[in-house]
Amino acid sequence: MTAKAYTPENNLNLILVQLVTGLRGVLGETMRTWGGEILSGAFAIRNRWAQVFVVLMYCRMLHSLATGEIGSKVAGAAWARTVLHAEWMPLIDDALSAREWQYEKIHVPADPAKVARTIAFVDDASAMARVEYNQSR
Repeated sequence: MTAKAYTPENNLNLILVQLVTGLRGVLGETMRTWGGEILSGAFAIRNRWAQVFVVLMYCRMLHSLATGEIGSKVAGAAWARTVLHAEWMPLIDDALSAREWQYEKIHVPADPAKVARTIAFVDDASAMARVEYNQSR
């Protein structure tokens, strides 16, 4: 077996593979730990801002797991709309529409029905990360 000759391109490719692998590991761990806090109620979704933030962050993390790129929450939501089950589209669309004046929504109580759907979404997205992107321990 012949060793691959060192070139800057080969070294850059190796570094990029290591970075993407590390990114996916960190994202998987974040989805597990934060998802566990959300599912257990330790991270309570009490206001509209938090509910929207959770939905869009989980879209963003799934997008990053799938592509190896760090994108915006909006890009993650756009990607999620093309990949995730149709049952999540109203929740994602609602979160996107709430981004305008989002920081004022910290004073708006969360809708219990939307919180319940958000928690179910976190559970589903976490399962997808484990199955589709091999993010389990």
